[in-house]
Amino acid sequence: MAQVVAALGCTGGWIGTGPPGLDDGGAMLGGASTAPREALRGASRGDYPVPVTRADAPDSEPLAAPVPGAPASARADAARGRPARPARERVASPAAVPGVPAQTRTTASAGRFDFLDALRGIAAMAVVLQHAAEFLWPGYLRFSIDTFRLGEYGVVLFFLVSGFIIPASLEKYGSVGRFWVGRFFRLFPLYWFCLLAALVLAWWGRFHLSEDFLASPVAWGVVNATMVQQFIDGPLVIGASWSLAYELVFYLGMSILLLVGLNRRSVPIAVTLLGAAGVVGAWVPGRLVTGDHGAAGLLTVASATAAVVVFIAFRAGGPRSAIVGAGLAVLAVPLALNQPERAWFSLLLFGTMAVGTVMYRMMTADLRPWIGWTVLGGAVLVAAVLHRVYVTPHVEPIAGAFVTWKPEALTFAAAYGTFALGYLLRGRRWPGVLAYLGRISYSLYLVHTLVLYATPWWSPAVAERVGVDQRVLTFLTWVGVTVAVSAVTYRFVEAPFHNLGRRLTRRPPIVVAAPVSGAATVTTLAEPRPTMSQAPTEPAVEAVVVEAPTPVEIDPATGLTAHRAGGDVPGPGPVDR
Repeated sequence: MAQVVAALGCTGGWIGTGPPGLDDGGAMLGGASTAPREALRGASRGDYPVPVTRADAPDSEPLAAPVPGAPASARADAARGRPARPARERVASPAAVPGVPAQTRTTASAGRFDFLDALRGIAAMAVVLQHAAEFLWPGYLRFSIDTFRLGEYGVVLFFLVSGFIIPASLEKYGSVGRFWVGRFFRLFPLYWFCLLAALVLAWWGRFHLSEDFLASPVAWGVVNATMVQQFIDGPLVIGASWSLAYELVFYLGMSILLLVGLNRRSVPIAVTLLGAAGVVGAWVPGRLVTGDHGAAGLLTVASATAAVVVFIAFRAGGPRSAIVGAGLAVLAVPLALNQPERAWFSLLLFGTMAVGTVMYRMMTADLRPWIGWTVLGGAVLVAAVLHRVYVTPHVEPIAGAFVTWKPEALTFAAAYGTFALGYLLRGRRWPGVLAYLGRISYSLYLVHTLVLYATPWWSPAVAERVGVDQRVLTFLTWVGVTVAVSAVTYRFVEAPFHNLGRRLTRRPPIVVAAPVSGAATVTTLAEPRPTMSQAPTEPAVEAVVVEAPTPVEIDPATGLTAHRAGGDVPGPGPVDR
């Protein structure tokens, strides 16, 4: 897989009036290239949200305060022969109770997840700095290929964060349909805006489109609008969009797992993906759909997968789940089998996201810490071994760098290590700058390509008057303009549509009243939130007391209301062990 190594770490291109930047794969940054060399360019049912950013939460309800040492579920206690311990009641958000001011809501849980914002800010800026630097300094491009790949580091870190948050978000929505509506408004409006901006800039002569794209601009434009062009063998208009295709396929997989009731089995999922990367990834080629491999094998695998999904989903959720699961499988299997490189590489990326999910389960006390840390450490080892086995040392022809497996292993290890450090420091206060960069990280990721092409170099005369090197001045300008434009697109494009998606998917809370000395604690009818491994840094809001209680029974084993007018309350789903 020598091509994989040449593909990783950076993109290059020609911009403004300055000298050309070199590309390790020969494709220009942001340009529409058919080559799979965008790879790693710098660039059960629960009911508890964990926002990547506070704006990412499916609705406005805050997280409940964690209780250290509380059981993950009554089922786990029973399996170990322990007496059932009463679960903590879930208190409704004051925002859901008429007459209670919104400002009384707790901010403890929100602060506990600032580390995700910070990690996304680090990842986004790593991608921006990688691309800006390789445009300007060919020597840095060689360094990023043969020593450390800053852009690839950012992308791997992004994947870990996505794996951490997306399953929690999916479970919070409680519906595959609501989840996909939310994801659509989260991802596509800004992406389409940037796609249109790229086409306008190309018409203006300030953006590069490949000859393959220009040969069929309408058809390839439609393909790029799907966001999965990386898995359809199409030229990329925005080079950084390659990773979004992996995100969408991951969403499809997690949706299927939710329908079949296996979404909480995060450790087996991660181990299976990482193991498969080493066992079957070597001989499964890429482009099984659009390549010259024939359709018989693909149809067999897709049909078998759909049949298994239908059977399990029907047993778990009935006919509707079976139909939805079959549809998702028909979409997911061809895309997954048409990955741009051999399967070991794609499976490693999906396994990386699954490791993020394992870390989330560990934080919610669904897993013992030693299990989570073992999986994370094992993933670092697997990544190193895979690159050691499958990457053939060679000289990269454009940058002149000597490609080996070591930069890949170092880059993956650094990304995993950064995520682990952020997780350990999740209770600390993070710099506001990093948190803000994390909030606008999606805009940073998509917008920076456009800025690098559209913003010309400073002339030598201007640089001399300022007293700064031309390249340094241009570099600082590109980074500053990228942040400024991203702030604008976040404010006027990304956030409004995201908020619209949240409004469309928000479910009104169902409340009942439990008697407490003549009053009542408002309790939503949902699965109790899992406990966290660490207490919040701020006290949680007190229970909201209202009048006119309606007596209900509380199951001491689960902490849920046992019955209510109109039927039973659903119990908790399976717990990952």
